[in-house]
Amino acid sequence: MNLTQFPHLINVLLVFCGGGTGAVLRYATELLMARYPAWGFPLGTWTANVLASFVAGILIALIEINGISNSAKLLLLTGLCGGLSTFSSFTVEIFNLFRKGENSLAILYIFLSLIFTLLALFFSYWLTRQLFQIQNN
Repeated sequence: MNLTQFPHLINVLLVFCGGGTGAVLRYATELLMARYPAWGFPLGTWTANVLASFVAGILIALIEINGISNSAKLLLLTGLCGGLSTFSSFTVEIFNLFRKGENSLAILYIFLSLIFTLLALFFSYWLTRQLFQIQNN
């Protein structure tokens, strides 16, 4: 079987491999962050989402600068970042915080997640652009 005859299958495999890697990284992040006291704050999910946004910013800048291949974009941006970020976990944790009556913590979690994931993306995008600009001069 020649995989080049099935370009969509190759794309599916790229997303699958990247997503699986991202999911394992998310699990490792959850385990690592569980070591730190967070007073009910979902630190593992928050960290995974900020990290995925940071990596996405780097990748978006690299796409603009070097025009990485569609295969690399599928593997890293769609797969890895998609597997690492945890929007469904994020919403479940918010729901559970509200259900437990921890409304202030739920609102803080929403606010910090949105602000820090956007800051991580914008900062890593800017930093990557700056680094490549220095290299090209």
